[in-house]
Amino acid sequence: MFSRIVVRVQRTAFADIQKRFKYTLPDVPYATTGISNFLSQNSVSEHLKLHKLDVERANNLIQRTPWENTTINQAIVQSSTSREDAPFFEAASSHFNHSFFWRSITDVKQTPSVYMKKAVEIDFGSFKDFQIKFSQNASALNVPGFTWLVFHDKALKIVNTFGNGSPLELRNCHPILCLDLFEHSYISDYQSNKNVNINIILL
Repeated sequence: MFSRIVVRVQRTAFADIQKRFKYTLPDVPYATTGISNFLSQNSVSEHLKLHKLDVERANNLIQRTPWENTTINQAIVQSSTSREDAPFFEAASSHFNHSFFWRSITDVKQTPSVYMKKAVEIDFGSFKDFQIKFSQNASALNVPGFTWLVFHDKALKIVNTFGNGSPLELRNCHPILCLDLFEHSYISDYQSNKNVNINIILL
């Protein structure tokens, strides 16, 4: 069952993330309700407050830079290797990552498409094997970061990024979904036991 993570590889799915200056918080349909048996409304609300700070920082730092008229993808890739631009990269990448996280979870039951299920079976053996590997990768991340399902080098892969690092730093890498493993994403509901959060999201 794919009841918590939604795989949606559609160009329009991330239109808000792709907006040119200025960056804005995405619409989170469960912001006032939370997600039953997963994230409380208070947890989502506090998480969005932190996300809002990243958006504000990114908008302040992008002014009078080469990235004012580029997509956030381009801005992240181009600023990722510059020490001078590290503050902007941190804010912009965090905004992108969190926006992706909000779109990777839902309060509506979902199932993968036939094509997505087949792709998962080709690259992981079975959907259950994918769930296990994703959970293992997420559990093994002992620092703040994100666990991602990406399409890279013509295959589906699971990768971890550390801190506000981005999978976009990998050449020709296309994120599909992610799980936020910063402490603020689970501590309100699960205290320090992030594995409870991981297990629930993969039911």
